[in-house]
Amino acid sequence: MKGASFWALSGCVPAELEPVTFTEVQATRPPAFLEVGKACDVDESVWTFSAVTDAWTDGGWVLLTVDGIYLEKFRVDSVGAARDGSADQLQLQVPFAVDWRDDEGTAFACAAAPSGQFQVLALDGTQSDCRHWGDPSVFGEELATVCPEPL
Repeated sequence: MKGASFWALSGCVPAELEPVTFTEVQATRPPAFLEVGKACDVDESVWTFSAVTDAWTDGGWVLLTVDGIYLEKFRVDSVGAARDGSADQLQLQVPFAVDWRDDEGTAFACAAAPSGQFQVLALDGTQSDCRHWGDPSVFGEELATVCPEPL
């Protein structure tokens, strides 16, 4: 039985593919968004942010604000990636906070309709792509400039 399981697994890998080393993947282009999504579920009291990129990432950030004064920043992690470095999937779920001072979730319910940014990071930690929604001017000139593309 072990031999059959191993055979089935190895039979799925094309013979012409060669192993990719981490060094080779690091030399690829910085990741760019292929898909970006955001959704707010009132019944579950949670925001969901998701993305697919065309290369491995160092995760990303989601920023939320309604006025540019109070700003929330959440780390987005990879939830799946292609072995060869050609894609990464990011996802973050942020519940509505019962008390925002507890640092557990967001002060922004769906009705608040916050403006936001979804930033993706290259493997070296630098921002490589970004999408915004809402009013980009609430982020101020500096942050609005680094995220000119709408969602």
